[in-house]
Amino acid sequence: MKHYLLFLGLLITPPLAAMEISGIKKAITVAFLKKRVAIGGENGCAIFDATSGTLLKKLTYDTTYSIAANKNKQTLAVLHGRKLSCFDVETGKAVFDTFHRNPATLAFNANDLLYTYIECTLQTYDIKKTYSSAHTLEWEPGATPITTISCHPTKNEIVYPSKSNRLSIAQPSCSPLIKTHLQPTNLYYCQAGQYSPDGRYIAINENVKKCFIYDMEQNTCLQLCADNQEYLAMAFSPVACIIALLSRDNAVHYFNYKTGRLIATTFQLTPAPSQGDYKNFYNRLAFSKTSYQLVVAPQSPKCLILNAPCNCSTLIYHILCQHNMPKELQQIIIHFITQNIPCLFYSLDWSEIIQIEPITTPIKQSNTDEFPMELETDIRKFTATNLQ
Repeated sequence: MKHYLLFLGLLITPPLAAMEISGIKKAITVAFLKKRVAIGGENGCAIFDATSGTLLKKLTYDTTYSIAANKNKQTLAVLHGRKLSCFDVETGKAVFDTFHRNPATLAFNANDLLYTYIECTLQTYDIKKTYSSAHTLEWEPGATPITTISCHPTKNEIVYPSKSNRLSIAQPSCSPLIKTHLQPTNLYYCQAGQYSPDGRYIAINENVKKCFIYDMEQNTCLQLCADNQEYLAMAFSPVACIIALLSRDNAVHYFNYKTGRLIATTFQLTPAPSQGDYKNFYNRLAFSKTSYQLVVAPQSPKCLILNAPCNCSTLIYHILCQHNMPKELQQIIIHFITQNIPCLFYSLDWSEIIQIEPITTPIKQSNTDEFPMELETDIRKFTATNLQ
């Protein structure tokens, strides 16, 4: 009886869909807020309703290079024009404003400190105390100047590309400043790195061509493959072991990053331009808090909000499989969901969906001396493994 009640819930679940959002030209950076999305591009940054796509607040009107929301999604930082501004998400009013050299990139850490990065300069801002400081990081001209940085979910650490074939982890509040060098032996060009929500994994983009998952605990690296696609952006799900990658042809590929297997692929969302910005790496993807939705800024005039493969329907399917659902009923559910997907997914691997594991929320660590200082920079060398 329990199976059929859940199946009834599946029948009333809305189908997977995509919603267009217009108003920002040549969008390159996005953030998912509470029931809202922020989008930045050529003509500024704005906040939109995630359900209707309605414009709620226009924050800036000049070129926006990077945006980031703090952990509780109440403050949005924006690098635009020649400025760094922070806005209250509810009111749309600026709470912090200062001059900044752009284009640059930014990220909040777990303690709401804001970091901006351009070439070798890492700037730290405490926007509540209007305090800032700067660090000069190891960086070689061959490393990408326009990229993304990522903060560890609990520690005061930032991962960034320091050389053409190397990522580095900086720790601004400890010594040495550079904690770890990550040197893949078979990666030609490290474009960007991003921490997983639990801090164990780092996604590595190679010259907008491939994506690799590095396991910090095991010192192993896995290549994510989907017909040798080139990827322009990546985003981790905040609740499950899923990473979304935006391909050069404007399709989204979803992977189980623990197994390296492809979960789902969308059709081409919009036509891809022949002369697009394929050299620089931006935050073009962001999951909602529940991971049911994904906001995408493809290289096109419009942004999109997609229902991700692990939405209500697929989670119900997952629950039923975990409770020994009869195979006949599994086939009925798969057929129903497939028939109700309005041309969004090109492929959907149900055997991989039921393998998806939830993420354990890491415990926030304090910035005290209870953790020993590193005496010297740790250098880790590893080889990426291709499953195919």
